Amino acid sequence: MIIGLLRHAIAEDASESNGFSDDSRALTAQGVVKMGAAARGIQALELDFDVVLSSPLVRCMQTAQIVAQQIDRPMYAVERLRPGLDAERLLDVLLDFPDANRVLVCGHQPDMSDVAYDLLRGGVLEFKKGALAVIDLSTPRLGAGLLQAHYPPSVLRVIGDAAAATHGSDDDAPQAHESLPAEGMPEGDAAPTDA
Repeated sequence: MIIGLLRHAIAEDASESNGFSDDSRALTAQGVVKMGAAARGIQALELDFDVVLSSPLVRCMQTAQIVAQQIDRPMYAVERLRPGLDAERLLDVLLDFPDANRVLVCGHQPDMSDVAYDLLRGGVLEFKKGALAVIDLSTPRLGAGLLQAHYPPSVLRVIGDAAAATHGSDDDAPQAHESLPAEGMPEGDAAPTDA
C-alpha cells in the first residue's frame, strides 16, 4: 500500500467570522490558489491515488476536495482523522478501504509528522502547509514504511505550474475568488463528498 500524507493548505485564523472555532477555519484565498497549483503537481507526479481521505475539519476537507477534483478521485471525510491522529488509528481507518492500494490522507500538524515518524521507524519530516510525503507501506504495521518522496509545497507548485504550462491551463483549477464549501459534511464516519 502507498500512503500519501498531505497537510492542509493555508487557512484563516480562528476569529469572529468563524465563531473562534478551530473546526470552522476555512482556507484563505491564497491557500486555495496555492493548493490548486500543488494539486496539479500531485496529478503531474502520477501518484495514482485511489481515494482521498480527510479530517472532517473545514480546512482539510477543502484541501482534499481541491486535490480529489484535480486527480478525479472520490474524497471521504473521516471523523477518526480529526486532530490527534496517530499511526495506529490511521492503520485502523485504512481497514475501512480494503480496495484502495494508494491512499491520500489530508490532515493536521503535528499529526502528519508524528504518523510519518511511526510508520518510518523514526526520522523527522517537515510538513509545511500543503506538503506531501509518500510512504510505501507494503506491510501495514508500525515501523514498516519506506519513504518514497517528500515534497514541500513549493516543489509541488513548481511541478504543477510546469505541467500547466506544458499541457495548457486547467480551467477547473480553483481561483482565489471562488468559494469552497465550508459546511455540509455528510453524516457518518466516512462520508463521501462531491469532489
